[in-house]
Amino acid sequence: DWSRDGDSRDRWIRALSAHPQLIQRPIITADDGTALVARTEEAVREAIGHGSTTSG
Repeated sequence: DWSRDGDSRDRWIRALSAHPQLIQRPIITADDGTALVARTEEAVREAIGHGSTTSG
């Protein structure tokens, strides 16, 4: 329930600094509100391509 705005940045940094294992499993959120845990290269590639309207 934490806000993702600039005012909450310090709170996020403190939490991630105190619990670095969270950084090892990044959660990627898309503009449409969906999210996924990018544990693998394939998950990261899926997240990057998620919602894309252009082809590469």
